[in-house]
Amino acid sequence: MTRTRLETNFVRLLEQCKTIANNGKHTEWRFEKYIATLEEQLIELKKSPMQPPKDVLDDYTKSVSFLKGLTITEKLPSATDKVVASQFLSPCSSPYGDTVSKEIRHKVAAQYSNQVRDELLTSKQPLANESISTEKNQEFENPASTLRQRKTELLSTVKPSAPTAHTQDFDAVIGSEQQTQEEITKNLLSMAKTMKEQTMAANSIIRQDLITLEKSNMLADENQTNLHAQTQKLQERSGFCTRCWVWLFLLLVCMSFIAMIVFMRMFKKKKTT
Repeated sequence: MTRTRLETNFVRLLEQCKTIANNGKHTEWRFEKYIATLEEQLIELKKSPMQPPKDVLDDYTKSVSFLKGLTITEKLPSATDKVVASQFLSPCSSPYGDTVSKEIRHKVAAQYSNQVRDELLTSKQPLANESISTEKNQEFENPASTLRQRKTELLSTVKPSAPTAHTQDFDAVIGSEQQTQEEITKNLLSMAKTMKEQTMAANSIIRQDLITLEKSNMLADENQTNLHAQTQKLQERSGFCTRCWVWLFLLLVCMSFIAMIVFMRMFKKKKTT
């Protein structure tokens, strides 16, 4: 089924929006304008009498919702909320898999995870500076207590320290990202394996068709040669029969002429006196 002009323009704009998001430029103001235009064109496609099939229209709707979700996620105040919201972004499920949308989702999630890590690191640095300054003041005021405190700290460093809540959250985010990355890798490998099997099957089928076509061509050439030989034989036989009939008719004419002359000589008219 051929695409209409409206659907062609919609697909071009959709591919351009995916390219912009894949390059990390979905934070620009024009990206939001493009999404609004996509929504308007999608509504016109649904109202059009020559609309695409239902499954294709569902893929278009999921793609637009996915791209719109990127803009909504980008407007969230904290990086933690962005990480959580990015986990709910679902790319469209086409028959061959929308790898571009999955790659965009992976990149966006990795970007927000880096932002969370940077916020955690920047929040820990002022606390560390304040603790260092207080330790220096206490050491200046009470050296004995400071020495005892350092001794207990050295003894406590021998024991494994329990992870904090921020570290656990960050580890959970990293683990989920690694799991998502492994799933994407497995999907890509399965797709590559499936495409390889389909390509090999198609190659074997094409080879069999070529062999069958060669046999058909050889059989057609052989039939054509036999037909030409039989046509020549038929022409020779038809010419010989024609010549035989002509000579037969000539012989009959000659024999009838001779018989007429003999008959006229044998039965002459009697002369009247």
